[in-house]
Amino acid sequence: MTPDVQQLANRIVHADRLFALGQFEDSLQSARALLGEVTAVPGRRGDQWRAELLGLVGRSALHLYHLDEALEATRAALHTVHALQDETLDSLLDGFRENLLTILAALESPVSAGDAAAPLAHRELRTQIVRAQALTDRYRFAQSIETLEPLVSRLESLGELPTSATPPPEPVDPRLWYLPRMLGLLGFNWFRRADLVRSRALTGLAIGASRALGDRTGERAYQASLDWIDREMTRETP
Repeated sequence: MTPDVQQLANRIVHADRLFALGQFEDSLQSARALLGEVTAVPGRRGDQWRAELLGLVGRSALHLYHLDEALEATRAALHTVHALQDETLDSLLDGFRENLLTILAALESPVSAGDAAAPLAHRELRTQIVRAQALTDRYRFAQSIETLEPLVSRLESLGELPTSATPPPEPVDPRLWYLPRMLGLLGFNWFRRADLVRSRALTGLAIGASRALGDRTGERAYQASLDWIDREMTRETP
């Protein structure tokens, strides 16, 4: 029997509200219970609700430090919403990617962070991206570039970006999701250093990486940056 859709929607909102209020255990229990009920909702609505509830399970479990459950639920949420291929859900997809990266960072051993001989750690990547952005914000563009360039090289060594017309929900290594934002920030730094040719090339790479990873939000943002660079180059042309 199909459940009362409006009542179910209200209960999903309530479960999310519990999370917003910091009642993570209650939110987790509610989301787990609701997952069994939304399977009876037909069509895309049921799939979207399932993705949202899986994401809520993941967020609540993360706050409770149930990391294995958080990882499993968030990965399932990502794959479920990705399968819908609906651009109106891009913000949801972006959130699941970021949550998955956060969980993977939390699962890492802190011993590996900062060790040049250790595999490239999520924690190290996230720390250095924040550092590079802070340097850029303080107009220290050369130092930001020096921070980012070695990391980009190490990221690119982790594996090939997807090449299919329809990107998979995850690349061969989730750390590749950091690549577009690093390339984009490098492009901005070189723009501010008045090297428009290098800035344009790096921004183009950020667009290509975003597209390969199915990151439509990133692709649109870096395309807007590229258009801006092109206008600046046109102004400089005699």
